[in-house]
Amino acid sequence: MAAPQIVTIRDFTTSRYSQLVENLETPLPEILARAESAIQSRIGMSLVPTSYTETFRSTAQTIFVLHRPIVSVTSLNRRTNLLFGWETIDLAETRFEPGAGYIEVLKSQVKGYEVEVAYSAGVGTIPEVLREAILMQAVLFSFQDLEVYGTGDSRSPGIQYMNDDIDKILLPYERTATVFH
Repeated sequence: MAAPQIVTIRDFTTSRYSQLVENLETPLPEILARAESAIQSRIGMSLVPTSYTETFRSTAQTIFVLHRPIVSVTSLNRRTNLLFGWETIDLAETRFEPGAGYIEVLKSQVKGYEVEVAYSAGVGTIPEVLREAILMQAVLFSFQDLEVYGTGDSRSPGIQYMNDDIDKILLPYERTATVFH
């Protein structure tokens, strides 16, 4: 498994959640990486900017990409079909809407062409609440003896309360990856 990219071991060990985790059977970096992956999967986007290349036939002058939010567009090419070479479209002739995940081609024609777009998508600065969600998910993945609802009515950590808190944190960040080319 990959190393954690968002929350460091130090972030976890200095958090209020570190006291809940003792005698881990799985190495902490692996637990944090799994927690990051789970949170990214639940919200439907990568938090760490990642490069993507997509190829498809465009049906309009507006190109919708699969991954959002868009951080940058690296290149945009078009061709009539497989028998022809790629023609580069000047990125000055385009604009993109980061959150919505679309690139609008202003001058060159792309409707009906096969299009290849290279771009990066992810979140530049990760909100602190998402870091908190990753920390809570890491606690849940550490397989501790947490009770389902915690102890009594004090809302001390329990599996259900942590899941509810994670759900509340992630709700404004959840996205769908449904895009029709």
